[in-house]
Amino acid sequence: MVRMLDASFVRVWTLNETENVLELRASSGLYTHLNGPHSRVPVGKFKIGLIAQERLPHLTNQVIGDPRVNDQEWAKREGMTSFAGYPLLIEDRLLGVLAMFSKNELPLATIDAIGVAANFIALGIRRKISEESLRESEEFSRLVLASSSECMKILDLDNHIKYVSPGGMESLELDDFGTCENADWCSFWQEQDGPAVHAAIAEAKAGGTGHFHAFCETFKGTPKWWEVVVSPIKDADGKVIKLLASSRDVTERKQIEDAERQNTEKLAVMVEERTAHLRREMSEREKAEADLRKLNSQLQTLRDTEQRRIARDLHDSLGQVLTAATMTLATVGRQTSNLNAKAEKALADTGDLLQQAMKEVRVVSQLLHPPLLDEAGISAALHAYAQGISARGDLQIELAIAEGFGRLPLEIETAIFRIVQECLTNVHRHSGSKTALVELVRQGDKICVQVADHGKGMRNRDASGVGLRGMKERVSQLGGDLDVHSNSEGTRITVRLPLTETGAPTEEVPSPRTD
Repeated sequence: MVRMLDASFVRVWTLNETENVLELRASSGLYTHLNGPHSRVPVGKFKIGLIAQERLPHLTNQVIGDPRVNDQEWAKREGMTSFAGYPLLIEDRLLGVLAMFSKNELPLATIDAIGVAANFIALGIRRKISEESLRESEEFSRLVLASSSECMKILDLDNHIKYVSPGGMESLELDDFGTCENADWCSFWQEQDGPAVHAAIAEAKAGGTGHFHAFCETFKGTPKWWEVVVSPIKDADGKVIKLLASSRDVTERKQIEDAERQNTEKLAVMVEERTAHLRREMSEREKAEADLRKLNSQLQTLRDTEQRRIARDLHDSLGQVLTAATMTLATVGRQTSNLNAKAEKALADTGDLLQQAMKEVRVVSQLLHPPLLDEAGISAALHAYAQGISARGDLQIELAIAEGFGRLPLEIETAIFRIVQECLTNVHRHSGSKTALVELVRQGDKICVQVADHGKGMRNRDASGVGLRGMKERVSQLGGDLDVHSNSEGTRITVRLPLTETGAPTEEVPSPRTD
């Protein structure tokens, strides 16, 4: 180029993109050395750096006086007349700078020739860079493949094996690469895995990354499971030229997963069997509990019926006998003139005993089953019962039942009476309270019963006593619920029973008070 263009010297710098510095790579003519103050020129400094920064040529036939030529003394001494500098560009990418000095003026044809030469030099530099990059990449890839413990294979675009890494030969138990060189890689996989293998290859050929898991024996027949990744190998222009198949031996993991899956399946079967057994047990228990509740309900009904019969027999039979005895004794009493004092006193005492017996019969009859419960209903029965207790002076009872409360199903009326009876007995025996409140109200389709006192409250053992358990059992049989609230200021027991019988009135009334 020095001879063809009659130049004094020509130089070429290439761009070090990492440091943003132009490095002198070639020098011909007057100066051939590559070191010195112009061996490394920062982009943007001096005339060479400015050409690179501006990416525009700098041409002049008047070096003497050009402000970009810093060393004017050198230019005069050497007789330099012209300068031409071109950025070396490929598709707007800066690769370097071409510059030349001449002692003669540069005609237009020479300037054009320098521009053409700059383009050719740029193409050469890019090819050189690409070749070096490819060589470095291939060397790096070779080192990576050689050092990897995975089974690395390079395939051509016809899926033929071109290379197997040392780690791959060990994993495949392959003693001689020639055994599989140029073999169709797809032929080593089982037929059922073919679609997954070809799909992964197609993905890689399209520039993506393919994945699949499959079984394949080694060259010595050892069964193994592999996790495979197929990736494209591209040239400098981004074109896929080969494929890299990386296979990882996951046999141990597969065995663990299979064992875990089998254990999970066994456990699932055991859980299902145990669940079915528990369901049968629960069903049997629920049936037994239902039978027990039914039996308890029947026993309760029988007990209530028997108490009603005994109460009626006491009232009708024994009551009549005692009444007759009283009348007979009264007849005898009218003949007291024929009796001495001692006999007269005995006769009077006997009369008192008969009156006491009649009173006790009435009380026992009431406790067993008050006649008013059948004749007039729960409201009248509770009023009579409360008045009886209050009359004895042991406990003053306030009864709150709405006027015209009406009748309820017999079993509910009986249950309410027994619950109130048990509650008031407990108040009298245990609470120390002198007063009690009994409320009976309708709440929609339920009946609410509440008994409250102002005593000393219930202890834990009182809360689990036989009486309370009996109340809970009776309430449960009727599908209701029982709540106990007790503290040092007193006890309140609330029972709610559903009205299951058709035709039972359900008018709304206020809830019972809770004070």
